[in-house]
Amino acid sequence: MADCCFKFIIYISIVILVFLGLNPEAKALKEGDISKLERGEVITKSLTPSLKGNLKGAEAKVLIQSSPEKVWNILDNQEKLAQIIPKLKKVKILEKTNISQKVYTALKVCPFLPLFKYTLLFDQSEKYKRIKFNRIEGCFNKLYGVWELEPYKDKTVLTYRIFFDLGFYVPPFIRSNSLNKDLPEIMNAIKNESESN
Repeated sequence: MADCCFKFIIYISIVILVFLGLNPEAKALKEGDISKLERGEVITKSLTPSLKGNLKGAEAKVLIQSSPEKVWNILDNQEKLAQIIPKLKKVKILEKTNISQKVYTALKVCPFLPLFKYTLLFDQSEKYKRIKFNRIEGCFNKLYGVWELEPYKDKTVLTYRIFFDLGFYVPPFIRSNSLNKDLPEIMNAIKNESESN
């Protein structure tokens, strides 16, 4: 009898874990307000990294009416991103393998700041799920982040997290503008491109 009860408890625990913890759709629901995403909103928030110093972070989420594979193909085409995201002034792929890309980028954040030129290394080893990136040369003391693609009802919840230290003081209103205007603009550009193809 005790053995039967133990097996039943294990079975129920596994079912609960699969339904709540391992199911990608359940994970997407827990991480953000899915009703806002389904209304077409981009959800943004500031992030506080565990590292000390001037590191700032931000996160944005959007629901895209396309499969993770289609969204991945947009993100994988780095040079095309410069055509759909206005603040990206130049993107050039320096090296590309099956699981990584080394990419030169020139970014204009706002009119009175300089053009930021840097090289990123993209880790694309988790195909259709996650793309990690890290600055390896150029502007910024630190710059790293991730694109995450989660399936949700034949759609994709796209999450973008970025952490950066410019190396100099930036007034809070510029950071606030980036969070409230630039991140939604980037996410909507990717959403529109993914849904139009």
